[in-house]
Amino acid sequence: MALYDERRFKFVMLTMGLTLAGSAISAVIHGGWVSATVLNVAVDLLILGYIIRNRDGLLGRLLLMGFVGGLVELLFADPWAVRSGTLVYQAAGPFINDSPLYMPLGWAYVLMQIGYIAWWVLESRGLMPAIVAATILGGTMIPVYEALAKSANWWIYQNVPMIYGAPYYVILGEALIGMVLPFIVRPVAARGLAWSVMLGIALGCWTW
Repeated sequence: MALYDERRFKFVMLTMGLTLAGSAISAVIHGGWVSATVLNVAVDLLILGYIIRNRDGLLGRLLLMGFVGGLVELLFADPWAVRSGTLVYQAAGPFINDSPLYMPLGWAYVLMQIGYIAWWVLESRGLMPAIVAATILGGTMIPVYEALAKSANWWIYQNVPMIYGAPYYVILGEALIGMVLPFIVRPVAARGLAWSVMLGIALGCWTW
């Protein structure tokens, strides 16, 4: 497995740019659950196509880890936020438990993106730089989506201190998600799919 694959690196950066652009467009047009579903399905299919075409086991395992982590997050963290009254989803479209169907699809590629950066920094610079990079990415990139979600009519937060639509507890929590990724991505990268599933479950529990 090459430490630095330029094509892979550029592709991951491309997906990050596309998801940000898609979220911004959804915010401008107030796209609701339809735009969230279209965006998440399109990005996941793009990533799957790349993985299959290039036989990229690393991104495949990271994507599986992210999807499983997103599903587990929907079982614990999201219901807690929804039932506490701080998180409100648009009441439209298909749901899983208390959360829209598109949510685990979004977690899949977001955790893959941050996870890949964490893996790359870990392998090239070491553990502490990887922790710093992943913590900063988790604490900044994901809250940007949280802020755009309000204008996109995906979800809103209420009754909690926040900045630009993202609660302080969410920013802290998502920084902590990033913080643990360097400890997870190395075994995910080096071992089989079962490890991606098990560590995805652990990551989903940590999210809560």
